[in-house]
Amino acid sequence: MLSRFYRSFFTILLLISFDSHAIITLTDNDLKFEVGKKLEIYIDDDGQESFDEIRTKKFDSPNRLNFGITNSIYWVRFTVENLSQHQDWHLRVNYPPTDYIDFYSPNERTGTYTVIKTGDKRPFASRPTKNNFSCFLSIQAMTQPLITLVLKPKA
Repeated sequence: MLSRFYRSFFTILLLISFDSHAIITLTDNDLKFEVGKKLEIYIDDDGQESFDEIRTKKFDSPNRLNFGITNSIYWVRFTVENLSQHQDWHLRVNYPPTDYIDFYSPNERTGTYTVIKTGDKRPFASRPTKNNFSCFLSIQAMTQPLITLVLKPKA
């Protein structure tokens, strides 16, 4: 079970360069996948927009991202192509003191989204994965879901 946990990990590194519209390809041959270069970002300066509202917004693919000290909400999205035989994955955000992190994972069959809420300001016991850094995602084999995260860093 533990080896399966480590086998199924991919990492977000938010402070490196980006490559717009790229797809993160998950395979059986790799243990980690860095997605930082393949993110798209939308900055909600007043923090009032909902998931439904931002779905129609234009996201940017900046050369570099650094949240700094801000009250803005960062919407981050990326596409994953699961070519592996595994559907259980863990998404890791490499900045544990982020106050709020909401993961929106699509259900390919129903067209709905599962929302997983975590972050430094939420109770540790309520997290689906008992880890400061990660969140469980179920990604069906041979699919390409668009994963969306909402990040509210410490202000």
